[in-house]
Order: sequence, then C-alpha cells, then structure tokens
Amino acid sequence: MEIIWADEAFNAWKDTIDYIIQEFGVRAAEKFYKKTEECQDNLIISPLIGKKEPLLKNRSRSYRSLVINKHSKLVYCIENENIIIVDFWDTRREPTQQAKKLE
Repeated sequence: MEIIWADEAFNAWKDTIDYIIQEFGVRAAEKFYKKTEECQDNLIISPLIGKKEPLLKNRSRSYRSLVINKHSKLVYCIENENIIIVDFWDTRREPTQQAKKLE
C-alpha cells in the first residue's frame, strides 16, 4: 500500500503545523509531525484501522477517518493499492461544514 495526500488535505495539514509552531513552538510541531507519521505507518499496515466516517456514509466512495490527536483527524479512502488522504479535519470545527468539502 502507498499513501497519497490530496493537495487540499496536505495544505490543511501544513497550515496546522504552522499554527502549532506559532502558538506552541517547534517541539510541539515535531511531536505532531511524528504522530502523523505514526498514523500513516499504521494505515499502511492496517488500512481498515480507521472507522467509517459517519458524516460521509452516503457518498459514492467509502470514507474512513483516523484520529491523530483530540483536535485532528485524517479522512481517507482506499482505492486499489493506494490509501488516499482526501482531507484533514480540525475536530473543533463544525463537522458538517467539513464534510461538505468532499461532495
């Protein structure tokens, strides 16, 4: 399996890293970065580890999500031999608005 980041998901993740650096420092950003890498490693080993995303259950694709920490999660789907990270959600934001981005 290979992980592919959609541009929008990657940009949202990078913005989060930048925010963490500004608000909490480089050490906190490094910790978040490592946690994201661990999640990706776990996805490669076990692609179905994430739960089916209830807000996206009526879509043509089957979406899953994997929590990085209490404020962030990866939303992904599996296509062929690829895990596509389609979005990066800040769990503090209104969830239905985030789900609308994937329509």
